[in-house]
Amino acid sequence: MQHATTGWDRRKAEVIEILRRYDRAKEPIAYSELSETLRSIVIPHDGPEMTAMLDEVSIAEFKAGRGTLSVVVVHKTGDQMPGPGFFVSVS
Repeated sequence: MQHATTGWDRRKAEVIEILRRYDRAKEPIAYSELSETLRSIVIPHDGPEMTAMLDEVSIAEFKAGRGTLSVVVVHKTGDQMPGPGFFVSVS
């Protein structure tokens, strides 16, 4: 799902900023916590919008040579791992 609006890009920048803070601290953030932390957009933690946002963040960061930043977003309970979409190869 591609969102060509500059509003989406600004919101994506907010997600990247949040995830970089957690990455620098070497701490995970739960999908629900990320959802609650966002100020510029409402994204349900388990909705397709979250999947689309994290996919775009992963691809952009990977292509920029900074790795797959969305690895810090994990399930709050259970396996405490990224969701299955994370493990789909980035191209």
